Amino acid sequence: MKKYNFNKVLIIMLMVTSCVKSQNSSNLLTYDEYSNIRINNITLNSINLTKGNSQSLSELFNINFEYSETDFPDRYREIFSDDLEIEFTGNPSQSSYEISSIRILSSNVKVDILGKNIRLGNQIDLLGNFNVNNENSVIYEISQNSNQLFLSHKNFLLIIFDKTTREITSIELVVLT
Repeated sequence: MKKYNFNKVLIIMLMVTSCVKSQNSSNLLTYDEYSNIRINNITLNSINLTKGNSQSLSELFNINFEYSETDFPDRYREIFSDDLEIEFTGNPSQSSYEISSIRILSSNVKVDILGKNIRLGNQIDLLGNFNVNNENSVIYEISQNSNQLFLSHKNFLLIIFDKTTREITSIELVVLT
């Protein structure tokens, strides 16, 4: 399992927390629009259906992923490459896993949202009209009138950009458990 730098994890959690608190600036999508967000032409729903099976994900993405798994304190699977990291969590009383996060690590990975294609390093304006959070982030989430994609957990797609250059610097799907 990859070791995370405590400061990096703390910074990410602070960014996510501040973005979540500003939900009035979120871009709301229907369940179908959200579940059809694509990563390299693969829907979030298709990724979730693999339940974190590394072979299924490798075949789906045509990438040789590295894989790690732990059962303590929670059931956890991490599938990663130089371009993409996908984490799955499972409840000890359940036999299945679901996405807990997807992190885009390179510009080799394309993300499609509502028919708009973006990559790390692209201009945020490629997304067209959208609400901005905290001057440098865009959040896409399922509208309250739709079902949540991942059980009943709050989940959203977070896109962070440099407010001066408007280049996308981070793309991550977050599922708050």
